[in-house]
Amino acid sequence: MSSPARQRALAVGLAGALALVAALGGASAAAEGPTLAAAAARTGRQIGVAVAHDPLVREIAYGRLIAREFSSITPENELKWSPMAPAPEVVDDSRWETVLAAAAAAGQQVRGHTLLWDQQLPSWAVALPDAALLAAQRAHTERLLAATSGRIAVWDVVNEALEDDGSLSRTAMWRAGGERHLTDTFRTARQMAPEAKLFYNDYGVEGINPKSDGMFAVLRRWRAAGVPVDGVGLQCHLKAGEAPPVAQLRANIQRLGGLGLDVHLTEIDVQVRHLDGSDWGRDAVQARLLHQWVEACVAEPACTALTFWGLSDRHTWVDHAHGDDRPLLFDDELEPKLSYFAVRAALLGKPDPTCAVERLPEGGFDKGMGGWRASGGQGAVVEGPSGGPALRVSGRTATWQGPVRTVTDSVADGLPLRARAQVTVGPGGPAKVALTAHVIDGAGERFVPLAAGQAQPGRWTALEGALSIDLKAPVRSVELYVEGPPAGQELWLDGASLRVDCPAAAGAKVRP
Repeated sequence: MSSPARQRALAVGLAGALALVAALGGASAAAEGPTLAAAAARTGRQIGVAVAHDPLVREIAYGRLIAREFSSITPENELKWSPMAPAPEVVDDSRWETVLAAAAAAGQQVRGHTLLWDQQLPSWAVALPDAALLAAQRAHTERLLAATSGRIAVWDVVNEALEDDGSLSRTAMWRAGGERHLTDTFRTARQMAPEAKLFYNDYGVEGINPKSDGMFAVLRRWRAAGVPVDGVGLQCHLKAGEAPPVAQLRANIQRLGGLGLDVHLTEIDVQVRHLDGSDWGRDAVQARLLHQWVEACVAEPACTALTFWGLSDRHTWVDHAHGDDRPLLFDDELEPKLSYFAVRAALLGKPDPTCAVERLPEGGFDKGMGGWRASGGQGAVVEGPSGGPALRVSGRTATWQGPVRTVTDSVADGLPLRARAQVTVGPGGPAKVALTAHVIDGAGERFVPLAAGQAQPGRWTALEGALSIDLKAPVRSVELYVEGPPAGQELWLDGASLRVDCPAAAGAKVRP
């Protein structure tokens, strides 16, 4: 790229970045409370996001939110070899220069990703003989380190060099240089970027498994040999329901920390599209998982930074690789999701606020039916036995008739919910009452008992039970209903609630 063109690109990028930062003063907050950056700073940690060039220069809100919420950024693709070297004698640094200028204007650290990776190589380089490819890679690494001198706080020096069994991959560059081509890249990075932390980065190594065991052995060997590895990045491309147990994550962080390594969670996203159920339910599953994993990082001194791999569900590689999904902290409209609040709470040492989101009108029927109806007979909100408004179902002609409410928009596979209700009956003597779930999905129609009790006329009986259903697509309907008394006897409902079933006490409410 010619010098004048490069200068114009830098000027445009820096001016745009400064404009975004200036706009923050009058912009409404993405959410009440501290930003993610402020919350992470309280723990002494960095929290970052992968940034793409095109939305950064085209979408003002994208850049504004990144500048507001995060303390570090990672150029998602712009520092990889292929985008900056479309031909053997052509180098275009403009895209990553723009991203780095925006980070500098916002006072953010930069994580460089990546110096050595056998993927996303220029097509012309892939066609080279093995030794020539290795030589070209080394020249690219040295040029990039020189061009970014003093501007990168952390480098993913080597990316994804392991097979699933924990052995080092025998790539074309391996054939030419052996394991030394990996360790030499670390030594070159230390020599040319002495101020930067140098990391090995990989996927599928978050828990304890053959690949992470192999990584641990390699890093221990390299550290003993004086290879300048400062840390390891656990990518954390997770799939809800299939993520390693959080206890394994902590054990892995501890053993890596025992080698004197910093541990970063570097490419966090959580796929949920495979879960049967509602979007809200999927978001809640995701939020619970992220709260647990961020909480684990905060609890382990060796875990010093987290990076989310994309800003929003509209800016994610997952959609292109696996299909439309909801893997990140902000939705398509850049509004914070349940996961945003869960991550912030974990950084602040607070319980997962997802557990405090009320999915039904809490405390009674002072604002009307609240989505409830009668499955038979007549339903009406009237003054109840305790003096306040309650839902009465009269004119019942069968024991199963009573108050019912659709909750399809609150369920998902892997999401335990807890349903509660206060129930009483009208004149006619004591009667059995039950809280039941009615499910219609790909497995057919079924009735799931949640709680049962004996109700006395005019006295409230509490019914409470866990709603945890193995759903099968398509999920057509999930309803909560109260049943039990003989036909003709009135059935009353008050104090109904539905929340995520969390073992710890819930904190303050957040918006549903």
